[in-house]
Amino acid sequence: MDGNGQGRGWTRMDISGRVDDRPDFDPYKLLTIPQVVEHTQRGRSSIYKDIASGRLKSIKVGGLRRVRRGELERYIAEFDGK
Repeated sequence: MDGNGQGRGWTRMDISGRVDDRPDFDPYKLLTIPQVVEHTQRGRSSIYKDIASGRLKSIKVGGLRRVRRGELERYIAEFDGK
């Protein structure tokens, strides 16, 4: 991690444009739960509750939980619509 707590090369996700308008957007990129927490500004427990309820889809890689970037976009859009 760099000095401000973010991983090297990691920038905040821009969710203002449509997914297909961003040629560098990879909907299959896997994000860690701390990255999901950072982007949503929701608590870790809330994220895990939404995963358990099926509101936020995730996968396990080895023993680690990951969220696809495209799924995070959908999840965030759900909050923007309310």
